[in-house]
Amino acid sequence: MRRRIYYVRPVRIEKIALWLSVLVFLPGCAAQKAFLDLPAEQRQGVRFIVRTNDRPQVRFASAGAQTAREIGGIIPLVVSASIEHSTNSFGGSAPVIGSFESKLIQDLFVKKLRAAALDLDGPQPGGARLTLQLQATGLREVERERFVPFADAVGRLSGSDGKELWNAHVQSTGPHPRALQEFREKPELYRNDFDDVGNDLVNQLVEGPVRAVRF
Repeated sequence: MRRRIYYVRPVRIEKIALWLSVLVFLPGCAAQKAFLDLPAEQRQGVRFIVRTNDRPQVRFASAGAQTAREIGGIIPLVVSASIEHSTNSFGGSAPVIGSFESKLIQDLFVKKLRAAALDLDGPQPGGARLTLQLQATGLREVERERFVPFADAVGRLSGSDGKELWNAHVQSTGPHPRALQEFREKPELYRNDFDDVGNDLVNQLVEGPVRAVRF
């Protein structure tokens, strides 16, 4: 019985490099860069569009919700969602959370860009458009029964033809963990602590490095 011998054609290094470069430039793969890392011609003459109607998703990201989500299945996911999207645990802070963060971050973003000597008025209404959207905010458990404000935001730059030139997804948490009861009784603590979150998000977007960690 004759044995068949199969030959595998070797893949040239140049082809591997080509495919890797294609993967790198697929949408979303090379997006995580700071705005100032873009080419100078893309950064100049853009028009910043204020998203006045945006309301961020308000979340209560606790260890219990995370555990339910990790178990998997429909029922645990429902339990996780009911915990994360409930504001019952916020107490006196409930009316505050989600009410001011979008405007604060947009104002800080514009201030940071203008400090970098960038023109945000755009040469004409049909020019490149820059937007910043706060997607989610609330309280996140970072230690056992210790919480901090957090935020999740996306910056986008679109050309005059509507093509997306830049997209950066950033997340941040406050540096001062507190007992949940503190936030319930003193809403001003959330507002004050969120200043650190907002500044960190803006610094990531404008100067980098972009850090999008999974909550």
